[in-house]
Amino acid sequence: MSIYDVHASITLSLTRYWRLSLLHACPCVSMRRIYTSCPVQGSMEWSTKNTYNGMWKGDKRHGKGTYVWSTSQDVYEGSWKNDKRNGPGLYTWNAPWSAGLTYQGGWKNSMKHGLGLFIWTNGNAYDGSWKEDMRTGAGVLVWKNGDKYDGMVSAGACGIIEEWQ
Repeated sequence: MSIYDVHASITLSLTRYWRLSLLHACPCVSMRRIYTSCPVQGSMEWSTKNTYNGMWKGDKRHGKGTYVWSTSQDVYEGSWKNDKRNGPGLYTWNAPWSAGLTYQGGWKNSMKHGLGLFIWTNGNAYDGSWKEDMRTGAGVLVWKNGDKYDGMVSAGACGIIEEWQ
C-alpha cells in the first residue's frame, strides 16, 4: 500500500503541489512520517463522486477547503478541523427539494454553532445564535414581508417558528 492509498473504495487524486510539498517543501516531514505531518493543499474524489479541494493534515480535511456532494450538488466552503466543519463557513443547499437554502456562520463538529445567518428559499431569514445545529439564544427572525421577531430562541423555537418556515 502506498502512502496515497487511503481506502480501496476511495479514489485519491493529489495535485502536483501536494506531492511536491510532501516530498520536498515541507521541513517537518521525514520520510517515515510523510503522510501525517504538515498541512498541504490537495484534492480528493470519493467513490461516491463527492469531492474536496483544500487543505489537509495527514488524511483529514484541515484548514480552508471546499466540499461538494455529488448527488445534491450541495457545497460547503470554509474551515475544517480534523475532518469536520469547524470555524467560519458557507453551506449552500442545491438539491431540488432544498435549492436556495444557505447558512453562513460558525460551525463546530460539522454542526451550526455560534453566530450565523440562515436564509430559507422563500426569503425568510434567521440571524443569531446557534448551538449544535439548533437556533438558540438571541436572534432575529425576518419574514420576506418585513415582519420581524427580535428576541430569545430556545432549542430552535420561539413559539412561532413552525408557522413561518
